[in-house]
Amino acid sequence: MEFTSEQASQAHQVNLWLKINRCYGYLLPTSSFKPTKIHTSQLQENVALQIKNSVRNGILIHEEYAIDPSLIVDIAIVSEHLVIEVDGPSHFNQLGQELETTLFKRRLLQKLGWTVISFPYTDWDKLKTEDQQKAYLEGYQDLKKLFK
Repeated sequence: MEFTSEQASQAHQVNLWLKINRCYGYLLPTSSFKPTKIHTSQLQENVALQIKNSVRNGILIHEEYAIDPSLIVDIAIVSEHLVIEVDGPSHFNQLGQELETTLFKRRLLQKLGWTVISFPYTDWDKLKTEDQQKAYLEGYQDLKKLFK
């Protein structure tokens, strides 16, 4: 069976979940896995730029950071074990509810010890100025403590 890049990434995430929960007898074969294709949206670039402009000097912001070969996060502050996911429309169903794949990835990251902050595009799109964006980011204590 040949997986698409997205399917392979999701299958590998399931493998990782099974492994960290010690379900070794149920691991999926990995022979069909392909590397995950990376796509950075303009929304994600805007959020990353605002975070980079707001944090204190010396704090490294990584974009498209690989926690695991198939577990790529939008933004990571590794020193703080903090992940920021910028959730565009593809992370939601037609009713505006988060997809199970998005929720699973978040749970997996948390199980691996990462703090996860998710910014839905519907919130960010309402912020028209840099001051509004910074104020929004400051609403997250895990980020605010890193600001200038």
